[in-house]
Amino acid sequence: MGLLAAGVAQRKGYHQGFWLIWGLIGGTVAFVTASRLKPKTDIF
Repeated sequence: MGLLAAGVAQRKGYHQGFWLIWGLIGGTVAFVTASRLKPKTDIF
């Protein structure tokens, strides 16, 4: 589940390493949270 959470978060523009660790600890909770994230936009 950690790999899935990291992959979803990375596609939405978030840091993959953080989500990988969070996913390995939190499993399904991290995946559901990453799935509900809004895509990041780079506004300067």
